[in-house]
Amino acid sequence: MKERLGRLWPGTWLLLYALAIVVVGGLVVYSGASNAWMALLIIPVPGFVIWRPTRLHWPMALMLFAAYWVINLSNHPDDFAANLRSSGVAVLTLVVVCEILYVTGRARQRAEAALVATNEQLAQAVVHANELAAIAQEADQIKSDFLASTSHELRTPLTGIIASLDLVLSGQCADPDEERHFVNIAHTSSQKLLDVVNAVLDIARIEAGKIEVDLMPVDVVAIAAEVRDLFRVPAADRGIGLRLVPPDDRRAVALADADKVRQILLNLVGNALKFTERGEVTIDVECQPAAGQMRIRVCDTGLGIAPEKQSRLFEPFVQADRDVARRFGGTGLGLSISRRLAERMGGSVSLFSAGEGQGSTFTLTLPLATRS
Repeated sequence: MKERLGRLWPGTWLLLYALAIVVVGGLVVYSGASNAWMALLIIPVPGFVIWRPTRLHWPMALMLFAAYWVINLSNHPDDFAANLRSSGVAVLTLVVVCEILYVTGRARQRAEAALVATNEQLAQAVVHANELAAIAQEADQIKSDFLASTSHELRTPLTGIIASLDLVLSGQCADPDEERHFVNIAHTSSQKLLDVVNAVLDIARIEAGKIEVDLMPVDVVAIAAEVRDLFRVPAADRGIGLRLVPPDDRRAVALADADKVRQILLNLVGNALKFTERGEVTIDVECQPAAGQMRIRVCDTGLGIAPEKQSRLFEPFVQADRDVARRFGGTGLGLSISRRLAERMGGSVSLFSAGEGQGSTFTLTLPLATRS
């Protein structure tokens, strides 16, 4: 009710008040009663000011002064001074009271508005603090998972190295062929250990902005062929096909860093083979002169990735599924490093997978260059 009345146009109040003056003043003049009846017109003014602090009391006071003047003039037509004093003092007192009410009311309104604004800011601060706490908790969990997986990745090859060398050094091998077998195990484990250490160092350098790239025309097809040949035997041992599809224009080259391109493709193809149990992995190189880029797609028929997990897969220390991570191992740094390296070369790494069990396609794009 108060809100509906407060929305009335101030002129409406003035018209209603003027009408009240006419009615009450007419009754006073007609009946010859004491002008004390005019107090009926004084009472609403402070009420209006308290209800809604505005300058409405000034025109109302002028109307009241005019009404007092007419009534006093009708009662005392010859006493001009008494008429002026009675009307002026009453109205002046009313205005002073209303000014005090107006000032205090406005101060109250400002205090209430400030309180509402402060409460809103506090509520927003609480929401923001809760979001930051959730992010921090999630980041802490991710780092904890990373430390757990990395410690496992370090411990496994170290155990292989130590155990194999202990057997060789203690003379427990039956013949030189068995010694060579355990030495090969130690060598393979050392290479895996070096890969883990390099991944950790790479992400640390990337985070610190200390990774440098040397851009020059690069034969990406030749690098892709090297990567294919490197993984050909492990893929064949598992019964997985591995093929390279070169572009139509074999002369096209990319503007990139050859070592970084090789590192990215090793990671992408290695992941594709790791998560593919049957089928094949394809390295498809395509030139797109209109877009000024070369696109290298690594497609597999493996486990696939659920849509809700794809957006976070390129974040450091994150793997799509903890069960899969425990099953296949890894630090969760390879894809993050690959994307960062591609971006430093002016390219990108993206992912498409229709869902779990439907394979994955990782696409590396690089700026196209002209061979000099």
